[in-house]
Amino acid sequence: MLHELDNLGIDRLIMEARTSSLNRRDLILIDRLRGSHRIPTRIRLMFELPSIEPMLWLPDQILGMIGDAEAGDDRWLSAPLTNRVTRIDLRL
Repeated sequence: MLHELDNLGIDRLIMEARTSSLNRRDLILIDRLRGSHRIPTRIRLMFELPSIEPMLWLPDQILGMIGDAEAGDDRWLSAPLTNRVTRIDLRL
């Protein structure tokens, strides 16, 4: 995902904060991946609570709409929204 964000010119990623130990584990992983040049170095990862950063709610809502549409209920996924959302399917 970080490679795709880098290709889009994104240099800051704010993720929903979890426990301190899980956040620390994520940061250690990111540092190791940066050190081995497996991910871009310019992207900065930060953690925030949805109660402080309300934009963290938006990805959950969009993913919910996409999931509903794939299950046959596309009433929430309107053309204006699909024209503004870039979907990138990642192969894991």
